[in-house]
Amino acid sequence: YGRGISAHLAGLASYLLLQLGRPASVISPALGNAREALVTVRSVDALIVLSFPPYSKDTVELARAAARTGCTIVGITDRETAP
Repeated sequence: YGRGISAHLAGLASYLLLQLGRPASVISPALGNAREALVTVRSVDALIVLSFPPYSKDTVELARAAARTGCTIVGITDRETAP
């Protein structure tokens, strides 16, 4: 998941994971409320969230909501102090 330029990187990550034979899909903010897509996330899944300046509050909130499902969260950003 990502917003803005991060959304493009999320699409690339999904493509590369599929090329490696790993099931992957993109949660797109363009399709409406991204939190609604979490209904399909299971505890055995991993959610990769990408955030680069300008940072998105929605990305942080989505990661927090996904963490409540018990799935693994992988955050990719440009610095340790990023939200």
